[in-house]
Amino acid sequence: LVEGLEEDAWRFPMIREVRGLGLMIGLEIQSETGEPAAGLRDWLIDLAFQRGLLLLPCGASTIRFCPPLCLTKRQVEIGLELLGATMSAAEEETRIKASLEDQSRLLEDLAPEPV
Repeated sequence: LVEGLEEDAWRFPMIREVRGLGLMIGLEIQSETGEPAAGLRDWLIDLAFQRGLLLLPCGASTIRFCPPLCLTKRQVEIGLELLGATMSAAEEETRIKASLEDQSRLLEDLAPEPV
């Protein structure tokens, strides 16, 4: 599980750090500026829930994994797939929002001044 999460940390810049002991694992989330991001963390937890993956918040900006000791390798694979899909969806939605904001600013700049 930790190895899979560390691979995701290379793929997704919103993951700041993977840490833990045994199966109590934390995934610290950061904003684009590198700051801890509780709002982003909570949004990711909601997106994961919509995909069937239950995650817990911990501290200021950490997602906590605390699976049972009887966890199978296949369950880990499924969980990592769901988490990867969640992170990809979050990145895509963030890109779309940023693009819409840029377009809105451009339209405001191009609008004629009121007389």
